[in-house]
Amino acid sequence: SPATNQAPASPALAAPSATPSASTSVAALPAPPAGSATLASSAPSIPVSAPASPAATSAAPELRVTAVEIEGNKIFVAGNTKAGTLLRGQADGRPIGTAQAGQDGSFVIEGAIDLAVGDHRIGVEVVGAGGQALVRVEVPFNRPAGDQVAAVAAPQAANNGMSAADSGAFDKLRNETVRAFNLLRGLYEDGRIPSAEQMTAARSATSIALKSLSEYRLPADAAASTRVLAETTVQNAAAAFAALDALPKDVAGVGAGLKRIGEMIARAVGPTIARELQGVQVTTAAPMTVTDASGTRTIQQEPLTQSERSSVIIRRGDTLWQISRRVYGQGVRYTTIYLANEAQIRNPDVIQPGQIFGVPDAARPDAEELHRQRMIQRRS
Repeated sequence: SPATNQAPASPALAAPSATPSASTSVAALPAPPAGSATLASSAPSIPVSAPASPAATSAAPELRVTAVEIEGNKIFVAGNTKAGTLLRGQADGRPIGTAQAGQDGSFVIEGAIDLAVGDHRIGVEVVGAGGQALVRVEVPFNRPAGDQVAAVAAPQAANNGMSAADSGAFDKLRNETVRAFNLLRGLYEDGRIPSAEQMTAARSATSIALKSLSEYRLPADAAASTRVLAETTVQNAAAAFAALDALPKDVAGVGAGLKRIGEMIARAVGPTIARELQGVQVTTAAPMTVTDASGTRTIQQEPLTQSERSSVIIRRGDTLWQISRRVYGQGVRYTTIYLANEAQIRNPDVIQPGQIFGVPDAARPDAEELHRQRMIQRRS
């Protein structure tokens, strides 16, 4: 385990000069900054990033919960609203804590509360000058067993804050994924059995489309609401890609797994585009809004879904090094998290509170060696 008393501050990663890959090549990792020659137990706070542009900020949803994470008796609620908004969180009506939305509209409310396994309601309120609730969002959350669990919101269908060019490219990738899967699914329609060659070609096309969607990258100045949409899509597409790749290679094995793959693709592409998927039922109802006797509007958000892989909400003051210490016991294993989330990390020194990172269950076996080799390269 890392030292706890006399270690210097741990490194914040330097931005990579080239796009990393998940290979074991040392060059695929960002160079650590000066002063990182010794392993450490603490980490610096996240630097404040530049404010989002007015257009990007105004595109953020009025109030939305994007993820909930449980760590023991601690709870973290992430979401988006207007920049500077004061918020308070609740679980089944019990207070969690308060927070203020950042310059990009993202927020993380954290507190300590014991939630039993089962169904709960997570609420977040916009707080007025007099302490009154101006608007509230509530979202169902099913707390599974375990000390480290996370659930995320489905991608929004519209008003995602992307520029026309970015939205066009993003929608193109999502539509291509749906078309490719429909070709694969269609081979099995009405009980038909495709040839091995037909199945292999359609499966390959679907894999390529999912991989392209999982590697989608946003511009560095994208709004918080846009990042959440893209990051959730990237994670779900990566999970669907891995699940498709893990299916047996024979025709019957692939056919048996298509229902689950279709459901995973639906989560990745979002409800509007998912309506074009063959053989997949998609619910696209808009969130219901009600007004109580005090005049407070309450937005009933769709339930959060359990992340396909372990996820963490980035908290204010977090670094990749700190996350690695929490998850793997040693900060030096940060390379595992970096490589797993490179599509979201444009500047490893500025990971944003409210971002949602997928975390592999185990650290890469070469994680510490990759870090050491990068330090050697930095000194030379």
